[in-house]
Amino acid sequence: MTRNGGCLLRTIRIPKFRNNLLNRLIWQCCISICVAVIVVGTVYYQVSMSQAERQAMEQSQTSLARIKDSVESLLQGVENDSLQLAVDPLLTESFTKPDYENNFFFQQDVIKLLSRKNYFNSIIKEIIFYRINDGFLLSSEQGHIQLNRFKQADDIQRILNGSRYNHWMRLPQSLEKSMITFTREVRTSSDSVVHGFLIYQVQVSIPPLQNLQAVPGWSSRLYVIDDEKRILFGTTNELPVRFASPQVEAFLNAKDATASQYIKGKLYTFVKTAIGREYISLTPRESIANEFTWIRWLTALIVSVVLICGISVTLLNLKLIYNPIEQLILHGEQASRGRISRQGNNEIAFIKDCLTYLKDETDKIREYVSHIQPTVREKFLQMVLEWNPLIRHSIESECEKFNIRVHGTYGVIVIDAENLHRQNRFLRGDQPIIAYAVTNMLNELLKSGQFPLDGYVVMSSEWKAIAILHPTRKMSPENVPASIRQFSTALCSRMDEVMKIQIAVGIGRIYNHIADISVAYQEAKMALQRRIYGNQERLHFISDSDKTAKSFPQLYPNTVEKQMIEALKSRELLEGKSAVVNFSNKICGSENAAFISQCYNVLLASLLNSLQTEGGNLYNVLSEHALFEELRERQTSSEIHDWFTERFFPVYLKALSEGNHVRGKNAVMRIMKHIRDNALDNPSLVQCSEMVSMNPSYISHIFRIETGMSFVEFLTQCKLEESKKMLSHTDMNVGEIASKVGFSERHFLRVFQKHLGITPSQYRAMHR
Repeated sequence: MTRNGGCLLRTIRIPKFRNNLLNRLIWQCCISICVAVIVVGTVYYQVSMSQAERQAMEQSQTSLARIKDSVESLLQGVENDSLQLAVDPLLTESFTKPDYENNFFFQQDVIKLLSRKNYFNSIIKEIIFYRINDGFLLSSEQGHIQLNRFKQADDIQRILNGSRYNHWMRLPQSLEKSMITFTREVRTSSDSVVHGFLIYQVQVSIPPLQNLQAVPGWSSRLYVIDDEKRILFGTTNELPVRFASPQVEAFLNAKDATASQYIKGKLYTFVKTAIGREYISLTPRESIANEFTWIRWLTALIVSVVLICGISVTLLNLKLIYNPIEQLILHGEQASRGRISRQGNNEIAFIKDCLTYLKDETDKIREYVSHIQPTVREKFLQMVLEWNPLIRHSIESECEKFNIRVHGTYGVIVIDAENLHRQNRFLRGDQPIIAYAVTNMLNELLKSGQFPLDGYVVMSSEWKAIAILHPTRKMSPENVPASIRQFSTALCSRMDEVMKIQIAVGIGRIYNHIADISVAYQEAKMALQRRIYGNQERLHFISDSDKTAKSFPQLYPNTVEKQMIEALKSRELLEGKSAVVNFSNKICGSENAAFISQCYNVLLASLLNSLQTEGGNLYNVLSEHALFEELRERQTSSEIHDWFTERFFPVYLKALSEGNHVRGKNAVMRIMKHIRDNALDNPSLVQCSEMVSMNPSYISHIFRIETGMSFVEFLTQCKLEESKKMLSHTDMNVGEIASKVGFSERHFLRVFQKHLGITPSQYRAMHR
């Protein structure tokens, strides 16, 4: 007994010892591999990081030098351009011209000079010329503008209060518009006194300043500093606090032209120019280290894979030595998800409990399947309505599966909501919510038993409620439509009373086979299309459409379209609304839904084309409004009328007004040029209006708005300019000059002295 017991003991202990030895070997291998991977990964990371830091210093200096060359080229171009403009004879003449403040023609020449300089340099946003102590300034973008109305007036005052003119500045009001400023003093050729200055407003967001990074992808910061240690351009508007540390300050004050150094985890690089500007980049060491993050992740991944493999092999080994009963018990505990617990060592009772639990779960699944059966049936009925080819050969078996009679009396109704745009509680895109409310109401009416009908309620892909109806008792096919009419009438009333939603119901013909409900569905949708030609009824039978069909010459009403366009051009909304009604009456007589729908689309396209012809911005209108989609959503004649008059007409008139303003401004500029070139021909307001094809009264109104003076005042001013030229360069007497410019001598003397303050003879004596 002792020998047999010892053998049995060894038989039990040996597999356990072997299993422990195997697990130890597995984990020793896993740990050895993990240690080797971690050591190799760490060494490779350190070596790669050292090489990357050296390359970063070289790349940072190269990139910063390239940025410096690009920026300096742009800045020096502006400085040289301002120097040429400051010595231009036209600007220096302005300081000696006695009537400069009132000589608008001379000021116009100065503005043109500024505009030309601005035009030929794309980085310059605006050039301003200001004479000290003047109450106005001249701008290449804004023209003549009073100083108190200039938005950057405070910046002008800061320039005047400063001690330097010929340098770059960051002024608060200009920075709000993303501009930096360069000022250039303007002197006369006769003395060295500063009489005025030029202000160059330069865009900050221009290449190569749009992305101030010394090395792309490294999150570096770059600063351009002038000789007074002030920021011209930079990632931020102020120098970082770390620049104030002694170590960084000593590095930046070095006499080298370019240098790089790592200080407190940051790579500092600078490049200096001969005129004192300094380009500084700051790159965090973390940005460089991020390029080698993959080494850490790869090391962690390899270690994780090795550990997972060790755990998996260990678990597999443990699983193989377990007995089948224990595996079954564990499986039972896992399948029950803790709902069944083992009590004591009675394994048979535990297995019985697991089998009982499995039976209960099976019953629950069957009950759940019976509950979701209607949803699956609805999907099948949707496929039948759309006549999906997938169910063509299996329709009878599927009907048997869902307990649907193949042969029977079937009718289909389609329900659609109307005039939702008149109710503020609904928004565009609420169709699914409305369709869901209609389906609930359909189910309530079918379950109420008030009607001898039963059926199935589904929802179409277009978010319309559909009811497939059949009689609950034996009924002749002739009586089924009457029952469906009563049911549909009650549905409309309930929706009005309970939901406050107006609906229309399309009703197809009656068929005797389930496959034919797809035909009835299409007929019901066609019946609903009758609403587009003015049918205001709530119930629409396809059979009624056949009885009322008639021949009609399908001609597009071009005359009514032209009347509508003319009414909109004249802003006669009442005439425009009347034209919409007349247009609908013309096309709705065809009672052809496709023809009517296309006519409305053609009308909308014609109105948009006329808007573009009249100068309206069609691109903005089509970009901001989905007009054709909105028109397509309107299904009834009244909805389409409301859309044109309440939605489209305001958009049209707004775009037309904006276009007329632009046309009027261009017309005024054209008339002003014509008057300057032909002032001696005495052009009239009527002639100029005909030249631009506009109404004279409108031209007179818009001319005063754009120029600040009347047409006659401007014409008189141009005539006086011509008379001044003749007084200065010809020997004609005053009477001949007056006759030449279209005045009597007496009237000419009075007008000349009123505008210039001196007589023509005095003017000739001063300028000859």
